[in-house]
Amino acid sequence: MLTPIAERTVTRNALAPRVPDLAGLRIGLLDNGKPNVDLLLDHIRMRLSERFGITKIVRRRKNRVGLVAEYLDELVAQCDVVINGVAD
Repeated sequence: MLTPIAERTVTRNALAPRVPDLAGLRIGLLDNGKPNVDLLLDHIRMRLSERFGITKIVRRRKNRVGLVAEYLDELVAQCDVVINGVAD
């Protein structure tokens, strides 16, 4: 008997380097345009401001897959850390 299920390969990717402290950093918030991700990122923005005194927050919304490339250079130039918000 043959099974149509393919063998699954697990690929491990390294995590991006972490910053020791967010205080004084420029933060980017990138949302995927799904319903309610704006509410999630609004809350994250508020908490970052309260907890770490973050004042520079760059917010971008990608409405389709290709748009993210347009924002990458801008986010790299303007931000020390980017949070990619994904909601479904």
